[in-house]
Amino acid sequence: IQLSEALNRANNAATDPKKPSDAEDGKRKGDKKGTFPLAPSKPGERILIKTHGSSECYTDGVILSVKQKADGTWSILAEAPKSKPKAERLLKKFTYPPSDDTAYLLPPAEPIKPSTGIRIFGLFIDSSVPNTDIAWYGGEVTEWKPQPSQPDRGEVFVRFYDGERGRLRYPSPHMGGKWSRSVLESYSDKELPVIVIPKDWVARRNELLAEQKLDPSQRS
Repeated sequence: IQLSEALNRANNAATDPKKPSDAEDGKRKGDKKGTFPLAPSKPGERILIKTHGSSECYTDGVILSVKQKADGTWSILAEAPKSKPKAERLLKKFTYPPSDDTAYLLPPAEPIKPSTGIRIFGLFIDSSVPNTDIAWYGGEVTEWKPQPSQPDRGEVFVRFYDGERGRLRYPSPHMGGKWSRSVLESYSDKELPVIVIPKDWVARRNELLAEQKLDPSQRS
């Protein structure tokens, strides 16, 4: 089973009240002792780190190392913002699983198909963000219009938490790029990078990893 398909199946299951998740009773598949044997991510992958600009937002960072601790949790070392030269980036340390699910976010390795009400982040220019001038702002999908010939692609309508609204292409055609203020200024409003990260992503990520026996440290 492909990771993207598994993510979309999990997304559908999460909205079915007849199928309570393992996370509801504090248990996770493959996690009966409360340890986390699978690495949550790997070096080089993206991490979004909470900060504050015109409102709550996230800077774009990159993971440097992921190491398991004696208690079974994981230590994540990251640097941010990714848009700055390496010498100007700040080092950040985190523990996985997080005590606060909003302190940092580990985006899905594959795009999750949008659905009404799901959380989504868009990358915007904001000069008020410390040490950078671009940041990810969160919101909720109000409408998803897939293409008839390609149901995983289409347009997503978003109401951002700061009150702004957007209509964007999904997946964004620029998700693989290296971003800066000047690069974002060259995109149309519909082309801005967007990432779907469900609010219960920490629990669902653990379930998916255990279900697929997929260790991110071994991913290509």
